[in-house]
Amino acid sequence: MMRRSQIVFFLIILSAMAIVAIGFALQSSGDSNDNNNSSNTSSNEPITLRVAVNPVIEPWIREAAEDYSRDNPRVKNRPVTIQVISQDSLTVWQGESGWSVLNHPQVWIPEANYALQYVQEGNLGLRYTVLENTLAQTPIIWGAYQSRAEVILNKYGSFNGKTIQQTAELEAWSNIGGDSAWRFIKIGFSRPDSKDSGFAALLTLASAYAESPSLNNQLMNDSALWAWLGPIVDSVPNFSSLGADPADRMVNTRQSAIEIALLPENQWLIHYGDLSKIEPILLYYPENYLLLDFPFAIWDGQETTEEERQAAADFGKFLLSDAQQRAAGEKGLRPAKLTDLAQFTPFNTAANQVQLTLAGSPISLPGRAGALSLLRWFEGYRTAP
Repeated sequence: MMRRSQIVFFLIILSAMAIVAIGFALQSSGDSNDNNNSSNTSSNEPITLRVAVNPVIEPWIREAAEDYSRDNPRVKNRPVTIQVISQDSLTVWQGESGWSVLNHPQVWIPEANYALQYVQEGNLGLRYTVLENTLAQTPIIWGAYQSRAEVILNKYGSFNGKTIQQTAELEAWSNIGGDSAWRFIKIGFSRPDSKDSGFAALLTLASAYAESPSLNNQLMNDSALWAWLGPIVDSVPNFSSLGADPADRMVNTRQSAIEIALLPENQWLIHYGDLSKIEPILLYYPENYLLLDFPFAIWDGQETTEEERQAAADFGKFLLSDAQQRAAGEKGLRPAKLTDLAQFTPFNTAANQVQLTLAGSPISLPGRAGALSLLRWFEGYRTAP
């Protein structure tokens, strides 16, 4: 028979083993609950969709993102948040944006498809693919105060890139029959080496010089083109004060800062009413026009999850809905899906000035190497603000 002391010893051992077993069971149960909680948290974690967008179309996209969020969108029961980031494409396709495989927006809406083409040509490792070829469109066009436009028309008989260049060469309004009180000829467009709309203006001018819608790398390296552009660039008083929307600057400074400008059509239309209170504004469409078409592109790599892809596709479809296309039209943009521009207020306000159907030919752009050559010329030529 076992002694009493031995029985007590075995009871103590059995009790200890039971305590250990219960501890393991509780820990296992806790781990299971933690895993379940973690799984539930993960499944309900918000999807943040970063959308980099060109400044020209940014006001519409920001408002659209707010409208989209009001409906509490979800993908696989996960709420979707849209984060809009203002981004000019120039820094992206020149490799200066800081974007990489590990740091990039899931969605990119550049000013035009050529920005995506330049990214590919540059072998920058940025893997974007187009989901929608265009969300809306706007051409680059001329505008001028009526008094200034009439002087140019009286002198040269037409208002276009060629006659603007001839005007710029003469520097002062008094030299072409204008009022001497107007002093120097003041032309405006955004800075071409930092703003996409400014680069688009420079390409539009190159097309006017060539009298052709086809731009190639050889032309971009032509010193004769550079010499021709020089007086126009010199006629911009201060690029740094113009920002991304020179038409807004015109409203605030009247004729003292800009009298003639080459801008996206939607900027003219949005500010047309306010500008016309200063003096009637006349709009002129280049024979060969550069059309900003704002494609909707998504990062095409394993870094983009299935849920993010679905969220991006849903947001793209939302932007092409009738309601959002009408909202784009009210921002002075030409909607991708709605062709009756007369129904939109900005187009009605400037009805007698707008080409509802664009005449002429769309400009085909040079390759990335040619575009870089034109930018390098500008940077070397215009070192002042």
